[in-house]
Amino acid sequence: METNELKKGDLLEVVNPDGSVAIEEVLEVETEIPIFVYTAPACAQCKMVKRFLDKAGKSYQEIDGTIKEIRDALKEEGFGSFPVVKQGAIAFAGFRPDELRKLV
Repeated sequence: METNELKKGDLLEVVNPDGSVAIEEVLEVETEIPIFVYTAPACAQCKMVKRFLDKAGKSYQEIDGTIKEIRDALKEEGFGSFPVVKQGAIAFAGFRPDELRKLV
């Protein structure tokens, strides 16, 4: 039986934001769905989201939402303000303790 699960040592083809392709080795396999936090400078709600996740001990990847390509993609998805928080199918904008509690 064939499986699509990633294993340590597998090689992945990764498409970078600039369109270039790289081959990367899987160094570790996470069982948790990663959290992405799209932020902007001087954004008070962004700081509040990061503080909430830090206090909860949850790891997340912060992404600069002011990069044109990223900002345009977020706008296409209907987001018009920061922060934007995504985990799998969950996505929301702003400091939303009710939604953040679902991620921790």
